[in-house]
Amino acid sequence: MQKMDLLVWQHGIYSSAAIIAQGRLLEYYQQSAKEFSRAQYGDIFWAKITWLNQKNVPQFADLGGSQQGLVQINNLSNSTENWHILQVERCATGTGKQAKLTNKIKLPGIFLIYTPNQAGLVFSSKTLLSLEEQQKITHQFKKLADHISGGFIVRHHLRPEFIDFALAEGNFLAQKWAIIKNRSHSLKTPQRLWGDEHPFWRLLRDEATRIDNIFVTSPLKATLIRDYLGQYYPALVNKIQEKPIHDWAMDQTEIDSQLDDLENQRVELVSGGFLLIEEGQTLTAVDVNTGSNFITYNQRKKSSAFYMNQQALLETFRQLRLRNISGHILVDIIPMRASNERQELLKIAQEQAVLDPSYCQVAGYSRLGLLELSRQGRGLSWLKIKQLPPNE
Repeated sequence: MQKMDLLVWQHGIYSSAAIIAQGRLLEYYQQSAKEFSRAQYGDIFWAKITWLNQKNVPQFADLGGSQQGLVQINNLSNSTENWHILQVERCATGTGKQAKLTNKIKLPGIFLIYTPNQAGLVFSSKTLLSLEEQQKITHQFKKLADHISGGFIVRHHLRPEFIDFALAEGNFLAQKWAIIKNRSHSLKTPQRLWGDEHPFWRLLRDEATRIDNIFVTSPLKATLIRDYLGQYYPALVNKIQEKPIHDWAMDQTEIDSQLDDLENQRVELVSGGFLLIEEGQTLTAVDVNTGSNFITYNQRKKSSAFYMNQQALLETFRQLRLRNISGHILVDIIPMRASNERQELLKIAQEQAVLDPSYCQVAGYSRLGLLELSRQGRGLSWLKIKQLPPNE
């Protein structure tokens, strides 16, 4: 498993956070105070519904602060009430667009996702637990079911040795929901009830069990992270380091340089080949090219095409995550004659999909030999953020 570091810092007006692995950016988020004021993925609002006459058309929800969202009637469980607690399921995609909202609330933690409106215990489709381990964890979670309504999704990070931390986290998430719900009772205007105030919280939850070090420039944020991890994942507390960004292994200049590269469609591979990534409105195409310096590998069991595709696939998944690309994705790999190589490449893709914090599904090969993927985005892609007007 590759080593990862979490970086948390302030860059001008932006609160920034990044995951780096082997000196390269794997995931990056930045957020200004103005951006935080807008509806973000996962935010929870006390919203006022505008009911239309027809019952099969989308309804609008007033989120406060001149913001609106879109919610389907069937997401409101046939209710006719005007006020609801709603969560942003999909962010607005630009000027004039509406955030997509749902009342199926999900409060995320490191090991669990609390679902107050949906009962039962569900294991993530990415779980690596055996059936026997799942049964043991299900039995342990009966302790929570005795006094907590709703249910939980068990994230793939959870392993048997973390069960006590997960149970404590389950209680914490239920208490957080109670605070959110009680707060809504006293409100008479639409407004945000809960949301990540800094992008590092999402990265911390997603990668806590794989992070080796946490570098933070702010003593206050370091204290917040220590308090949180001390309750649910104390093994990482001693790896928090407060130091200025110029003392990090990757400084701001190097980070900016790698971010600038995201504006290029062409991504160079160390083997001499390259990727061409074309992000469209409905799908993203990734073309694998050998380049003029195609290396012939002296391996008896695998073809040169396989090794080029293997490297290209690993970089493709890194780019999808770093650019926050979502939707339907087609990867045009270099043709391989051996069926066992095609199956091994497919297995690599499935393993990479499991490592992606976003829901990523590998559909397999199309009739034309293209590798088909789908990926759920969290907010706007890097390209779409760059295309927004300055005031957005």
